[in-house]
Amino acid sequence: MSIKLISIIAIGIIVFPCFVLADDFDEAVSAYEAGDYQKAYNLLLKEAEKNNPVAQYNLGFMNQAGKGVKGVRENYKEALKWYRLAAEQGHLDAQINLGYMYHNGMGMLKDYKEAIKWYKLAAEKGNALAKCNLAEMYAAGWGTKKDFSIAKKLAKEGYDAGDDYCRVVWDKYDLANY
Repeated sequence: MSIKLISIIAIGIIVFPCFVLADDFDEAVSAYEAGDYQKAYNLLLKEAEKNNPVAQYNLGFMNQAGKGVKGVRENYKEALKWYRLAAEQGHLDAQINLGYMYHNGMGMLKDYKEAIKWYKLAAEKGNALAKCNLAEMYAAGWGTKKDFSIAKKLAKEGYDAGDDYCRVVWDKYDLANY
């Protein structure tokens, strides 16, 4: 689980500074980098309320990481809300993080079927991490019937695309034997 969490946090750190869509975003990035998370949050909120999926994703990340809301460490329910809004608009990283939250029961009971839904959408776009997580779902039989041939295919594709977590899944479930 810690490997997947590190990957998700890395996604947020990498994606957050990469957007430059409006003046509010530039200012939000500057505020975030300066550690003024409340200001960054408030600026992103303006854009997110305009249905901007990049802003929505970043609000989800900030809520998941506990940045931007005074007195709150993490707010998984709020993270879910913003990730879902972005994911429904096709935001890849939001789809992965939403799947991860359902997979691990962050802010709700675990819902493997919902996790699979979001991992599949991201995997269909070629995302290696989503393929690794989906491979584990099939190998473990979480939310689906165990299917080692699908797990093997997904783990190989994810590993070949550069995600080392797929090697962990490969070894953990001994996928070479299927």
